[in-house]
Amino acid sequence: MAILLNDIILNAALLIAVYSLIGWVLEFVYKLILNKKIINPGMFYGPYLPIYGLSAFGIILISKFFDNSCIPTILAGTVMVTAFEYIIGTISEKYIGVKFWDYSDQKFNFKGRICLKYSLFWAILIGIFILFIYPLTSVRIAEIPYLYKLPISIFLFGIFFYDSILTIFVMLDIKKTVEVFNRNHNFFSLDFIKNQYIKLYRIMNSFSYFKKEYWRGFSKTQTIISANKGIREDIAEIINGVNLKNDKEYYEIIKDILENIEFRKTMQYRHHYGSIFDHSLYVSYYSYRITKKLKLDYISTARGALLHDFFLYDWRLDNPEKGENHGKEHPKTALRNASKQFVLNEIEQDIIINHMWPFTKTIPKSKEAFVVLIVDKSLASKELFIETKNILGNHVSNLLKKIPLKKKYDK
Repeated sequence: MAILLNDIILNAALLIAVYSLIGWVLEFVYKLILNKKIINPGMFYGPYLPIYGLSAFGIILISKFFDNSCIPTILAGTVMVTAFEYIIGTISEKYIGVKFWDYSDQKFNFKGRICLKYSLFWAILIGIFILFIYPLTSVRIAEIPYLYKLPISIFLFGIFFYDSILTIFVMLDIKKTVEVFNRNHNFFSLDFIKNQYIKLYRIMNSFSYFKKEYWRGFSKTQTIISANKGIREDIAEIINGVNLKNDKEYYEIIKDILENIEFRKTMQYRHHYGSIFDHSLYVSYYSYRITKKLKLDYISTARGALLHDFFLYDWRLDNPEKGENHGKEHPKTALRNASKQFVLNEIEQDIIINHMWPFTKTIPKSKEAFVVLIVDKSLASKELFIETKNILGNHVSNLLKKIPLKKKYDK
C-alpha cells in the first residue's frame, strides 16, 4: 500500500516536471517567433516553468472531478489558469512592486493582469492538453519502473530547489531596484544600478514590459540626478557651454532650428550617451566642418545633420509610429517632423532619410549625405561605448580610452 501511494506521488511529481518543461518549450517558441531571438522565458534559470506544471496537474484533478468530461474541464481549467495568472500578477505588483506583463492595451482586460484574449488561448491549450498530451504522457510515466522514478524525482527536485533559491535572490534584487527608483534619490547609486542591470539582464529579456519599466526608472533617476547636479537645460546655456557661438557662421546657419520649440523637445529624450539634441548637434557641427573643407554644400549639411534624428520618443521604451523597427522607421519620422517645421532642400532630405544606410534600403544620393552617415556612425559608436561603461562597468570601454568623445566643438 505504501509503495502504491509513493508511486502515485512520484507519478504526480514527474507529470508536473514534464508539463513544466513542455510549458517552457511553448513559451520559448512563442518568444522566438515574437522577438526573433532566443530568450529563456520565465524567472527560473532551467528549462521549466512550474506554473505550467502546476496548472496542468490542477487540470488533471479537475478532469477527474468531471469524470473526464472535456467541455466542463476546459471551462473550469480556463478559470483556474486565469485565476493563477491574476494572483501571480497581483503578488508581483503588491509585494515586489513591479509588473512583469501588462494587458492594459488589450480589450476586455482586468487591471492589466488578465484579459479575455489570453484566457481564450489558455482554453485552446487546455483542450489540446486534455485530448492529446495528457493521455500520452500519463501512460509513458506510468510505465517507468518505481526504482527509476525515485532517483529521477530526487534529482529533478534537487535542481528545482537550487534554482528556486537563486530565483528568490533575483526577486529580492528586483524589489531592491524598485525601492531605489521610488525612494529618496539622494541615496541613489549609479554603481548599484549597474550591478542590478547585470543581475537582472536575463529577467528583463524574458519580460519585455519589466525591461521597459526598468529603463523608465533608470531614465527618471538620471533626470533627477542631473537636475540635482545643476545640468543646464536652457537652450542658450547649452550653446554657450559648448562654445558654439565661437563659430558664428555655423551658429547663424542653424539658429532658427535651435530656436524652434518642437526641435527643442529633443532635449527631453535620451538617445545614446546624452539626449537626441546633444547627439544631433555633435553630428551637425563635425559634418559641417568636414564638408566645408571638402568644398561641399556645408549649409545644407549642417541643417540636414541637425535634423537627422528629429524624433520625439525614447527608442528604448517606445515603438515608432508604425510599430516597426526603430532603426528603419526613425529616419521617416525625422523627415516628417522636419518637413512640418522647415522647408527642406533635396540634400537635407537625402541626409535625413538615408543616414541609416545600409540598415535601410535606399543609398545616399549626395556626397554630403555620405559625410553625415560616416560622422553619425562614428559618434554613435563612441556614445554607445560610453553608455555601456555607465551601465555595465569599465571593462568594455577601456578599449576606447585612447579615443575619447570630445566635450566641446573646438575649431
